[in-house]
Amino acid sequence: MAAAAEAPLSTRGERIGWYFFDWANSAFSTTVVTVFLARGFHRAGFDTRS
Repeated sequence: MAAAAEAPLSTRGERIGWYFFDWANSAFSTTVVTVFLARGFHRAGFDTRS
């Protein structure tokens, strides 16, 4: 049986695309959670400012 040529798991361009996607998604979710948690804590009376 002849061995079939195996395709690479991913190309360099695909990996770079996923790196940028992961970076952007992490920045977006961090920003959204920070804003909504800050507003939620402020409304709940957990304001730490003097």
